[in-house]
Amino acid sequence: MARSTLLQSLLLACCFSAWRCLAVKFQDAPSEPFFKKTYASGFEHKTKQWSVDPEKHLLTIFMPVVPTELELSYLRNHLHTLHRYVNTSAIYEFFIVTPDKQLKDVRAFLDEAVPAIVPEARHDFFRLVPEGECVSELAGGTKYETNKVDYPGWIRQQLVKLGCARLLKTPYYLVVDADVLYVRNITSTTLFKKSECIPASPVCDSNHEFAYQAMGDSYPIADRTENQRSWWKGTAKTLQLSVPIDWREAIGVTPQILSTDISRKLGEYIETRFKARSWSKFLLDYLFTYNKRLVAAKTTGDFPPPWTEYTLYWIYAAHADVWDDYHCKGQLVQSTAIWDEESFEAWDACQHSFDWQQGYMTLVQSRTQIEGERIWAKIAHCFYWLDVGRHEWAAKEKLKEEEKAKQEAAALAAEEAALEEAEMNAPAGVHFGALPATRTGGASADPAGAVAGDLSTSAAGLQQGEVSRANKYSSTTMVDPRLKADVTPTESEHVTGPHTRAVGTAL
Repeated sequence: MARSTLLQSLLLACCFSAWRCLAVKFQDAPSEPFFKKTYASGFEHKTKQWSVDPEKHLLTIFMPVVPTELELSYLRNHLHTLHRYVNTSAIYEFFIVTPDKQLKDVRAFLDEAVPAIVPEARHDFFRLVPEGECVSELAGGTKYETNKVDYPGWIRQQLVKLGCARLLKTPYYLVVDADVLYVRNITSTTLFKKSECIPASPVCDSNHEFAYQAMGDSYPIADRTENQRSWWKGTAKTLQLSVPIDWREAIGVTPQILSTDISRKLGEYIETRFKARSWSKFLLDYLFTYNKRLVAAKTTGDFPPPWTEYTLYWIYAAHADVWDDYHCKGQLVQSTAIWDEESFEAWDACQHSFDWQQGYMTLVQSRTQIEGERIWAKIAHCFYWLDVGRHEWAAKEKLKEEEKAKQEAAALAAEEAALEEAEMNAPAGVHFGALPATRTGGASADPAGAVAGDLSTSAAGLQQGEVSRANKYSSTTMVDPRLKADVTPTESEHVTGPHTRAVGTAL
């Protein structure tokens, strides 16, 4: 009997040890069904169906901006490619959010850059909003705004990508950073999958014929780095939801199209689930407590954040079982995106990016600290320079012509003054109108006569020059270096009116 009991104990111990080994080996495997409904998601009855004009009210472009010199140089390049590849009349608005104290700097930049680079944009196309209007905790003067150590800029930008959803008027918004470049033509529905509209479709056209799902880059969580997988684990812990580290595909990073509904409902879920006064304050305080615990434990090295904007968004959407209602797989970003200096030097932008039939955007990661001017020098010749920079070019050419005309007028005035002075100082009886035959070619041999002759020649040359410049804009054809097509330059469009607007109002 004792021997039998001992054998049973040994068998149980072996089974337990085997179980522990398997648990360690497959520690990333989910221990419960995928997104077991442990708490109400807020989407049980679905949201009200959007009924929109897809040609005007389907998509907003959203960009957080911190107006450093480097970031503004990137934004200038972004606007160049926006002008070249995006049909702005089909985008509802370009929503820019920036720290409250730097609002004036961004507005000044837009007032200078927009008329020159994107003259076709509507006067209210660019909407400029301070961070505090999207997330109240980030308003000027709060501890979250002033404490840059515990609440760095990248955390603030992650929050506004979700918080600004409540101010948007379209069902979807394309989140981009200043370092993103458009590389293929984008119209109102280019980035969406169109299917039949049914009662369960969250976004349909105004005739209820077609439904729209946003395309976006997605990858299996299990195929990501250990550091990236830790983002998902940390976020699941923050939301008190489960997330499987397996081969199901999940959302990527910026650029990315988000659903206004999901972003709004995520905030409501956090406030209800955790009885929080503000979802954003809950996340900021959770981050602060998390970091303090790591410091107290003397944790060294880089440690993952307890949440990110995209992992929060995806885990909640999957938990609510609405991800597939709003999203489908597609390719937004090209595989040739630049992440380091070496890749940039080897980058053939014309061949590998612009008008290439893969993806609609690329980027030169701002962390490389590559100057915007170097990037522009690399990409400017990839599409016809007159098409992209014709307005800036025309303005510069006009200034050059005006300066040249001033110089010629000054020279003409100097010659006239010299002629008058010579006539006043000439001896009695000398007449400058006569041209002695001793001058070769019938020109006067005396100095004053030479001046008079040169004056007539100069005047004739000036007149001829004006005719030549007029012909330059009316008859000269420019050849697209890539397309080999003759293109006649057009004069710069004249744009008037302000290009920024008051906080939260039309620009």
